[in-house]
Amino acid sequence: MPKKYRAKRLSQLNEKLNYDKMDATTKQQYDEYLTNVRISNSALETVSLKGKHKKRQEERQNLILKMYDLGQEIKFIATVIEMSEKEVIQILRKMVKIFNTNIFLPGK
Repeated sequence: MPKKYRAKRLSQLNEKLNYDKMDATTKQQYDEYLTNVRISNSALETVSLKGKHKKRQEERQNLILKMYDLGQEIKFIATVIEMSEKEVIQILRKMVKIFNTNIFLPGK
């Protein structure tokens, strides 16, 4: 296909035409290559999403800690962060900020 043509998806058409010219073995190898590329891209995307999720969790934990250090009540922190009071307490205990393990949730 001449390079002067610039229509959308011409490269895909050109790739398809080249694919149709391949012998069976080459097609199989090319298909396996494309499958491996898709698997690699999927794995990279998964790692990226896990990293973003972990970063978001760390940001929420830091915000909980900062609000607690500023004297905010656990009930208020839980409301702002959109977590249960129990989850907030667990995070604070994990971060070694609550030394009193006898904190009771209201109504429990």
